[in-house]
Amino acid sequence: MRILVVVYPGRAPARNAVRGFSLVELMVAMVLGIFLIGAVIVTFVSGRAASTDAEILSRMQENARIVSEHLIRDLRNAGFQDELSLTFGRVGLLNREFAAFGKDGEELGTELKIRYSGRGHCGERFDRFVVVENRYYVEDGELRCDGRHIPHDTPDISGNDEWDDRLGSGETVTIISGVSGILFQKLPNGCEFSLENMSDACVGVHVTIDFDGLRSGVGVETRTLELRAAFRNVVVERMNRNIP
Repeated sequence: MRILVVVYPGRAPARNAVRGFSLVELMVAMVLGIFLIGAVIVTFVSGRAASTDAEILSRMQENARIVSEHLIRDLRNAGFQDELSLTFGRVGLLNREFAAFGKDGEELGTELKIRYSGRGHCGERFDRFVVVENRYYVEDGELRCDGRHIPHDTPDISGNDEWDDRLGSGETVTIISGVSGILFQKLPNGCEFSLENMSDACVGVHVTIDFDGLRSGVGVETRTLELRAAFRNVVVERMNRNIP
């Protein structure tokens, strides 16, 4: 038996064709990949910004608590007198001017100095009552307090040099950081930081503190804290004298 095999010249056996992506398919894949990577990056950046903002907000809340406990508590003491331990000259010093603005106008100030009878200032504690002078201001993003006291052997002083640096030794303490500005305002308007005319004496100050803002979104959002501190000694004296 014979088998006849016919071979057609010039044609190879059929195989499964193997080929790559076309140019159009490659471009579509690249565009989809770019969109996918972009979405991942945006999600990562947004999550990181939200985490940073949450941390900043938490720090602001903690700073607000510290300010309320330290600054406001100290401002309430302005004008306080311990007449049993202070000399007559020191009592007169407190009566003439128990607070002052270091900068700006008569009603507003970016720096507040207070004076009272106490056993220590913002950076030091004492074992006796002395006239304490504390200066609050913002510098280099920090709320600072320069504290000092007037020694007993310092001659009595008056006039514009009452807050001169020659009085006592000072120490600077940082209360909080992350602060962009502070503003003090007399309460009520037109009052005086003096106890000589009690009806015109200031009963407190309005404090506005600007914190470094949140970074998410467009630009930077500034957060502001507003507080009011009453001068307790002044309020009590006005009540004792039936002054509204």
